[in-house]
Amino acid sequence: MKPSEDLFQLIKSLSKSEKRYFKRFCMLYTTGKKNNYLKLFDSIDKQKIYDESKIKEKFKHETFVKQLSVVKDYLSKLILRSLIMMESNRNLFYELRQSVAECELLMLRGLYKQSYKKSVMVKKLSYKYGFYILILELLGNEKVLIRELNSKKQNEILQEIVSEEKLVLNEIIKIRQILNLNRELMSLLNEIGVPVRSEKDILRIQSISDKFNNISILESSSYQSKTIYYHSRTMIHMAINEYNSAYKYSVELYDTLKKYEYLSSKDPRNFYGVLHNLVLISIHSKNYASAEKYSKELSKFLNDSLKNFTTQTRNNINLNYFILQLTFNNKLCKIDENILLIEQSKEYIKMYEYSISLPESWDLFCEIIQTNMLNDDWKNALHYTNLLLNNNGLKMKSDLKLIINIYNILIHYELNNVLYLDNITSSFYRYLYRSGKEYPLELLVITYLKKLLLAKNKPDFLEILKMLKLKLISNDNTTYEKHLIEDYYILDWIESKIEKKSLKEIVLRRIR
Repeated sequence: MKPSEDLFQLIKSLSKSEKRYFKRFCMLYTTGKKNNYLKLFDSIDKQKIYDESKIKEKFKHETFVKQLSVVKDYLSKLILRSLIMMESNRNLFYELRQSVAECELLMLRGLYKQSYKKSVMVKKLSYKYGFYILILELLGNEKVLIRELNSKKQNEILQEIVSEEKLVLNEIIKIRQILNLNRELMSLLNEIGVPVRSEKDILRIQSISDKFNNISILESSSYQSKTIYYHSRTMIHMAINEYNSAYKYSVELYDTLKKYEYLSSKDPRNFYGVLHNLVLISIHSKNYASAEKYSKELSKFLNDSLKNFTTQTRNNINLNYFILQLTFNNKLCKIDENILLIEQSKEYIKMYEYSISLPESWDLFCEIIQTNMLNDDWKNALHYTNLLLNNNGLKMKSDLKLIINIYNILIHYELNNVLYLDNITSSFYRYLYRSGKEYPLELLVITYLKKLLLAKNKPDFLEILKMLKLKLISNDNTTYEKHLIEDYYILDWIESKIEKKSLKEIVLRRIR
């Protein structure tokens, strides 16, 4: 049987600070010399791939190696105890859970008054921070304590505890309902991708939304109930491009985080997430004043709080914030600001060029392509388009891949690369047909772009573009398609060709 790697994986999951804490914790079990557990810990920690035979060889003269599996098991328990102890010093839930255990120990020793006094204090804090599981345990203990203390109002107090228990149970059930629906929602969004475009998938999302409608969120509802509920409702409406509703729920979430700032400050990612979404939703809702307001607050929040995040989270947030800045400036046609941002971040962008197969590159380069298109820098736009389309290892989001292919064709039209146009247009046309999916908008656009290649003269070329514009405006487009036409400048590009103006001029006119 292959030796278990559980201990190896546990040790490798530890951060540097957790390893340091464990070693100090482990010294409690040391009798002078470095103990066997620390020796084993250090040896396993140095291994890149777990090899138990090397461990046995190294410690062949030590008596503990004869019972290595027992020592490994105890070392695992020591590590977990140290993590619990460490968490209880920095995580209020673990600290209060330890206090619940202390209440029970006092009760078992017959120190009922001390136990009850501590229980009341711990319960008050648990209510404040929404730890309902702990409250339920404390209420169970209180039933015993009230009987042992022989209170004159024993029956009355016990009845109050039972009533309180029902309220707590109802809140726990509500939290579980919301959590289960949230998991169902996120699993579905991971499966079908965002934004959702097919009617079938939209109905699946709306089915989950209907289940949320059956959950009542009251002023008395807990912080946890409210935050998960409002976040889920925001994600539902963002996924199906209903930005006005998404904005409403996102503001509710923001207000909840503000109201319970002492709670939300424990995990500042919540504040980052809601502010990021509020900027993005405001942009898509064309509420640019709101986008400006929350963008300033987001910038200030990051300046104040970014140091509190782990390195990995900090890197992810920096990228998301960079993309958000590019998106915001593109939508307001603040192209000079984006050019400056891109220039200042050349080395940062190169890092993603080298690791182009990472999903994080998709939205980044799409925004850079749009910036270059609006700046009339079609050669640079082509560079980033090729970067995405020519990378076989890039598992691009399907809908983004479609728009990048359309951009590729528009860019070649701008550069008058006639030799490439017939090939890439026909190739994309075949891809859409062979995909087996319904892409009515993309098929409409590509059909007319193919017709442009057959235009005999300038008037014919303009007439085809006018027909395409009319089709795009008059078609019964879905919410997603309307978003696609506007946010990705498809109609703007057509109008720029008809009116012989730059893309930037057309976009500026529209947003004003």
